[in-house]
Amino acid sequence: MRTLKIFLLVFILSISVSAQNFWIALTPISDGYIETMLIDEIGIIYIGTYFGDFYISFDHGQSWTNPNINCSIFTEEVTSHPNSDIYVADHGCIHRSTDNGLNWELFKTTFQCRTIFINELEYIFSGEEMDWNVGRLWRSTNNGLSWEYYELPYFAVVYSIDSDSIGNLYAGTTHGTFISTNNGDSWSNNHLTSNFIPSIIITKNNTALAGTWGEGIYRSTNLGSSWEQTSLTILQIKDFISDQNGFIWAATDSGIFKSIDDGVNWLLVDNSGLTNYNINAIAIDPEGFIVVGADSGKVFRTVESTTDVKQESFLYKFSLSQNYPNPFNPVTKIKYIIPASPKSSPMERTFVQLLVYDLLGREVAVLVNEEKQPGVYETVFDGSNLSSGVYLYRLTAGEFSETKKLVLLK
Repeated sequence: MRTLKIFLLVFILSISVSAQNFWIALTPISDGYIETMLIDEIGIIYIGTYFGDFYISFDHGQSWTNPNINCSIFTEEVTSHPNSDIYVADHGCIHRSTDNGLNWELFKTTFQCRTIFINELEYIFSGEEMDWNVGRLWRSTNNGLSWEYYELPYFAVVYSIDSDSIGNLYAGTTHGTFISTNNGDSWSNNHLTSNFIPSIIITKNNTALAGTWGEGIYRSTNLGSSWEQTSLTILQIKDFISDQNGFIWAATDSGIFKSIDDGVNWLLVDNSGLTNYNINAIAIDPEGFIVVGADSGKVFRTVESTTDVKQESFLYKFSLSQNYPNPFNPVTKIKYIIPASPKSSPMERTFVQLLVYDLLGREVAVLVNEEKQPGVYETVFDGSNLSSGVYLYRLTAGEFSETKKLVLLK
């Protein structure tokens, strides 16, 4: 009887812990490394992978079918036409479905696509990569019957395109951002030229958010004439999505982040339930559930809809990452997150300490000892003056404290 009681107690506790998770796992993709994702207006999920495979789920991610559309090694992007047609771009062609993924036709075979976007005028734009970091932008104004190309400065490769409410187009490229105010007839450079911009989104307030590869997110409110770095400063930003509330969600190499103030501040969403934090793609279904795809082929969905979840459910958490590389010699990096409470000012500062100790508890290095605003930070630890061995590093911020091990191997 006692064994049964213990079993029931463990079972109940496991249910309780599971119920607290923010994310649940859907059926994973077999070949891994999800590259792109789209959910159409009736909830069908489309996923393309780095290895050229393409999958569709008609049952909210419980099972997947492969329509065998013969993509090349890279399936770069899935997008939708204003008339609800679905387009898949890969490194050799564009495929189209006019019946929600049941049947597919070869649409275009001339260039190696990096991205595809269709604006409200039904103009189709596609970024081509002709060679490593050498590209041009194609446009069709007649539903693909004919195409013309535009060579951007620096021969930039276009990785992402979005438009604002008045039709201006923004392109994220290997050489910063570009804008067109005339439906793609001409493009002007919009600074950030030293940045690789794999993702870009325009908010409901016509604010442009540019996701970089390692420098977080930049923000512009003046048609790209100037950009400012947001509170998210060091991560790889893989993808964006906007929910029904106008809040912006960002897929990164360290989980999911969210902004409720038009991209000014970014806070870590509760990542409980995720078993892979390197998220490449993010989408939202018609019922408001967020679905994400990781580089491992794993797919996750929020437990609750964003239309139902109270703001308090998006409690942002402190986080201390494992140092990288580990073991190291003699330099390693440590990433940590200082969150903001939804009940306080997003710019409220917290006193933060990041200290390194030996196994006897003696302090050997002070990496951080100051007040910090909410954000994602990364600091460098140089162990040149220390001997090989195991050390501890501890992050203390307010009532939060966490300790991890690092290994110096000379």
